Amino acid sequence: IWLALMWAFFSSWIVGVWFYRVLSRSTRRGSREAMTATAYFAASVGGAAEMTLAADRQGGQADLVAAAQSVRVVLAAIAVPVAMQLLGVRGSDIQAINASQASFPGLLTLFAIAAAGVGAMLATQRPSPWFLGPLLAVAVFTAAGLPRAPIPSWLSHGAQLVIACSLAVRFRRQFLTAAPVWMA
Repeated sequence: IWLALMWAFFSSWIVGVWFYRVLSRSTRRGSREAMTATAYFAASVGGAAEMTLAADRQGGQADLVAAAQSVRVVLAAIAVPVAMQLLGVRGSDIQAINASQASFPGLLTLFAIAAAGVGAMLATQRPSPWFLGPLLAVAVFTAAGLPRAPIPSWLSHGAQLVIACSLAVRFRRQFLTAAPVWMA
């Protein structure tokens, strides 16, 4: 695990330096701090929505971060299955929960736990309370061995649509001129 973490941090650092150099050569809009924030959050390992919001808060160019994060996700979605197939690695879905087993009381419990996590993060003024709060609360709940409530597929698909829309509204007209150099 330690080696994988070091690889993630090192590769993010390399990509961040590269993004910064491309950004500083290709576009003159924004200050040095804005370029640094854009390059940092574009190269950081994390969710596209979270990195875009963090870049926006730090004065970075949210549209460029969203585009870079989206390309990272697409490349990972293509490269990881191919690499696993070539290496002969097989996954195990022994503990997979069937989404058709979703129950209304289980979902209410899950949402209550997630809301408690949001409340705790807001009370302690932590960053990204609407993302990290539910994540940590449900992780603790699951680690404690308490029964898990599967989420129906329609709810998961709806959430993905909301995330995609929240990213899409951050793109500006200037992105079309910066995108070819940034994404190349």
